Amino acid sequence: MTRTPRPLSGERLPVAAPGAGRGGHPEGAAAREEGVTTAFAVIVFAALLGCAGLVYDGGMVLSARVRAEGLAEEAARAGAQELDLNSYRTTGALALRRDAAVRAAQSYLAAAGARTGGAEGDTRTGDAPLSGHASVAGDTVTVTVEGEQPTALLGLIGVRSLHLSAHATARAFSDNPTP
Repeated sequence: MTRTPRPLSGERLPVAAPGAGRGGHPEGAAAREEGVTTAFAVIVFAALLGCAGLVYDGGMVLSARVRAEGLAEEAARAGAQELDLNSYRTTGALALRRDAAVRAAQSYLAAAGARTGGAEGDTRTGDAPLSGHASVAGDTVTVTVEGEQPTALLGLIGVRSLHLSAHATARAFSDNPTP
């Protein structure tokens, strides 16, 4: 509790005129809170914009990732169809023609608009420019597709793109037990 000073005999204390504070408010709590609403509104707006960016741009990245996964799976299956039939007929063992399997997978990627093995390509799959590569190990074809999804709303806070990656394998098999 603060005490009001008492005037000495015959002395008068100075009194502030009403509305003498900043912005017509008397000095005190109201003057200290001036502008707080504006700062609060700016912070809330920025938070809402960030949330909207996560929802919209996150959805676009998920959509592009689904496309990339489908592309990787389809290209791997295309490569896994390149069986070495001579080997299968003579030994009964499934083997892939390695170079043909890689070419088939990369041809599928290129036909879908993805860049492969450093080849120039300006076609886009959806919004994300995709690139991919294929490899063969034994009877398995592995395809990796990568891309950068440009952002719309997150670009306002400096996030220009989001990286996406999809990985798929396909294995050659036969449901016929004997050649």
